[in-house]
Amino acid sequence: MQEKRGEVILERDRATITFRRTLRHSIDKVWQAITNPEDLSAWLLQSAVIEPRQGGRIEYVSSPNPIVWYGKILIWDPPRVYEHEFNTDADPRWSDYMRTERTIARWELEDRGESTLLTLTFRGFTRGTAGGFAPGTHAFLDRLEAYLAKVPLPDWTRRFEEVRPLYRWEEAK
Repeated sequence: MQEKRGEVILERDRATITFRRTLRHSIDKVWQAITNPEDLSAWLLQSAVIEPRQGGRIEYVSSPNPIVWYGKILIWDPPRVYEHEFNTDADPRWSDYMRTERTIARWELEDRGESTLLTLTFRGFTRGTAGGFAPGTHAFLDRLEAYLAKVPLPDWTRRFEEVRPLYRWEEAK
């Protein structure tokens, strides 16, 4: 199986992570899956609050580890662009791999007829968090593809471990 590896660009202590996936579904169906709290809870989160407007707030509780992510919506342009702050505060439960993060998440959709190109970019992660977030996002996007196709979702933890070697840059230092 060809991997749909994301791109990680490291600059000093910060990282930008970008994934591009062609999804064989309409732009409206993909928009719904990435912005509707009920859909998000099926493949990505434990829960989500989204105030669907520029300046609205987001609050995500991640899964499988309950980390609270929050911020405001910077761009709300259905069904093309959804950009928001993606912030979390330090939590002693996750201190081994994540500290306070101030990040921007940008979901861009491009209509390609019978499919949609999804470009998901996170800007500003600390280098340490990016090391786990890149394979985690890869695993979640695999779940999104399965969710849209209405097939069983891959186990996130198993998929994370399978793709984690694709994102190991620390060893190359």
